[in-house]
Amino acid sequence: MIERRDVEEYLAAFDDNRLLNIVACSRAKIWKGNPGEKETYPARTVYRGGMFKQAIQCFAEFGKRTGREPFWLILSAKYGLIEPDREISDYNISFSVSSDAGRTVSGETLRSQWRERRLERFDTVFAWGGGAYADRIRPLLAGGVRFISPAAGLPIGRAMGALKEFREECFRSGTETQ
Repeated sequence: MIERRDVEEYLAAFDDNRLLNIVACSRAKIWKGNPGEKETYPARTVYRGGMFKQAIQCFAEFGKRTGREPFWLILSAKYGLIEPDREISDYNISFSVSSDAGRTVSGETLRSQWRERRLERFDTVFAWGGGAYADRIRPLLAGGVRFISPAAGLPIGRAMGALKEFREECFRSGTETQ
């Protein structure tokens, strides 16, 4: 169930440039359908998972309606917090797979990336991913930061539905203010 207050805070933070979206990487990547075509791609074009697609659809709709995308980064299990246009190569590790635990980006690296990018300036953070990704984001947040993570703790189908519902509710609420 989507909280109306979360949608209102998301939209207000977007309007005031206080919103950081963090999008989970996915196992499904461009190389599966295009093996050997290119060694690297911009991260925004790499991931093919459903939650990633939900986020991209949301950002594109914001762009159409307001003339700008929300600010967003990708949380990659290999690279950490990365910009959407960063070129990356193929990998196959996930925060959600226990056997990958020793190979994923460390909490210390994530904290360092957070500080380097001055992400503490955002007072609202939205996670486009499940619980394993939300668990990596929470320790990075200072007190008072509003953390919205509608997919955390839900099975994949319900998580996808929660993100879709959130996205649709944002546009029912109107985003033509900017």
